[in-house]
Amino acid sequence: MPYTNWVKKSWRKLEEDFLEASFKPKNESDLQAHLYHCMMENKPDRYINDKNLVLTTEYPVTIKARDGRITKKLIDIALLHGEEPRLLIEIKETGSNPSPGNVIKRIKNDISKLSDAMKLEGSPRTRKPIVAFFYREASNGITAETERSLEEKGKLLHKKIVFLYGPRTGAGAHV
Repeated sequence: MPYTNWVKKSWRKLEEDFLEASFKPKNESDLQAHLYHCMMENKPDRYINDKNLVLTTEYPVTIKARDGRITKKLIDIALLHGEEPRLLIEIKETGSNPSPGNVIKRIKNDISKLSDAMKLEGSPRTRKPIVAFFYREASNGITAETERSLEEKGKLLHKKIVFLYGPRTGAGAHV
């Protein structure tokens, strides 16, 4: 199972836990911790004995700012092989119900941070980064209209990132 599929499966488990009310996040840190837990719980067999594969949170990356300054930023979750990043994940959440257009505006900085990090820290083995967005107040799942709109917006971002969102009530995978 490629890394991205592992994250998608884990994200789906996070959504299921939320919709079953066994997981009640209050903030982004709760989502980060639960996704980490789901990833450890769903670790594919082929990676279980790989001692070089490390899942970590608050991973520091070097980014070159637009004005040329070098800064350090933290990535929510990173999958490393040894010291080399293989997959970077940023999570955003909301307690309200913003329009899909506003969701894209809210993740814009995360997309830039991941793109900049990939330029300085990525390698040929680093996969396309993931940005995940979660509606905490959607206890019955996001509406079909919101899901369709987010799916359309996600297709526009497809070249830069893998875009996950939820909670979705259907069992299908994200595009």
